[in-house]
Amino acid sequence: MKPSAIICFSIFVIGVLIWLLQLWVGIWSADVFHKLISTIGAVFLVAFAAAFLIRENQSDKKMNKLD
Repeated sequence: MKPSAIICFSIFVIGVLIWLLQLWVGIWSADVFHKLISTIGAVFLVAFAAAFLIRENQSDKKMNKLD
């Protein structure tokens, strides 16, 4: 597994764990919980986009190298 996939999967798992904790235990207030989930979602999207852009850049370099 590539490091970028591991990072994205880890962020996703952390978000799910926080959601389950809130669902069953109710550790945080509603405002704090929404902020946590929103932040984790934003970090996930940034990591996913960065991984995609890095992969595309590497793919372009390979294609240009073949020319």
